[in-house]
Amino acid sequence: MRYAIFAAVVLSLSACAPRPSKIEPIMPDPSFAQIPCNRVLPKLRAEEAELARLVAAQERAMTQDAASVAIIGVPLGSMTGANKKDELAKAKGKVEALRKKQDACG
Repeated sequence: MRYAIFAAVVLSLSACAPRPSKIEPIMPDPSFAQIPCNRVLPKLRAEEAELARLVAAQERAMTQDAASVAIIGVPLGSMTGANKKDELAKAKGKVEALRKKQDACG
């Protein structure tokens, strides 16, 4: 019985939303960085704003998951679509690509 409870807790925790800092970037396709240098900075600012929004949403999902697992044993944030892991990974990749492009532009 103890093992079944332990297994259930481990499975519940493994389904929780990860910390934003633990999510690795997914680089966009190479054509994304082909934008002209004069458009890099505005695009970078917009993507950084989107990244900040997604980080905040992911932190809320993480908090919701932790609270709901503690109370009912189920990560409700992740189950209701609050987990933004994939979107956050893509946004991180876009920001990273745009920063590299900005460095290349000088």
